[in-house]
Formats: sequence, structure tokens, C-alpha cells
Amino acid sequence: MMTLLMLDFLFGNSSGIQRVKRGRSRNYHVIDPSEVNAVEELLHIVSLNSRNLGEYIGSLTLKTPENSRKALEFLARYDMIANERACDGCPGAMAFQKDSSAKHDQHYWRCFDCRRSKAVMKKSIRKDSFFQGLRSSVHQFLYKSGSKKKN
Repeated sequence: MMTLLMLDFLFGNSSGIQRVKRGRSRNYHVIDPSEVNAVEELLHIVSLNSRNLGEYIGSLTLKTPENSRKALEFLARYDMIANERACDGCPGAMAFQKDSSAKHDQHYWRCFDCRRSKAVMKKSIRKDSFFQGLRSSVHQFLYKSGSKKKN
């Protein structure tokens, strides 16, 4: 800190310390785009079964954003939900945000470009997917589906 003040003084910045606004880092995708596979790749996961489903999507009983994110990452990895989303209100990309007050998924898409213009553009993480309109959590749906599938 002292070094910065000395450099500012030596090079003529008399205002002292420059403040930089810090915000959350913004993810514009759920997982790295290079990790997205076709949904058919699910059939090639030999070790996936109803007994070890939690290793892939998280616990059915744990209601944390981190646990929810694990399931969303799984769905994005196999192209069952959008990994990236463009804003409908502007040409910008939407950021993947955590929101523990969200009823089921605890995450949503948000456009920060629209937010700067005082408009709020939020989208469900399920928008335009098979899971849109589902009234239970993704975990519940996947666990029920997994229990019906025999190994």
C-alpha cells in the first residue's frame, strides 16, 4: 500500500489512492463451453446408476446453492439446459448468478447490461429446456427418473 502511495506521489497523482469498484466475478456460462457434450453421451457413462447418482448431481436432501449448482453443471455438461444465454432485451450475454432465495434451482440468468439501464432482465435457468414448468426441483426429478431406471 505504501509503495502505491509513493509511486502516485512520484509520478504526479496527487489524489492519493484510486478506488476501484470490486464486484462479484461474473460467469457467462454454467461450465466451460469445451466441456459440453451431446445428450446422447449420457448413455456412455457406464458407472452412472441409481445408487451413485448423488456423485453426479449432488444430494437430494441438501438444499444449498452449491448442491444445486452440481446438478445444473451436470445438466449443462450434457446439453439438457443452456450453458450460455443471450439477453432478449439487448445484444449482451447473461451472467449465471447464485440466488439462494430462488425456489428450486437457486441460480438464474441475469443481464448486467440491462441492469445498468435500470431494467431488470432475469431468466430462469430452466428457460427453453425440458425442465421449464417443472414444479419440483431438478434433483427430485432426476432421482425419481433414476429410481425407475434399472441398472
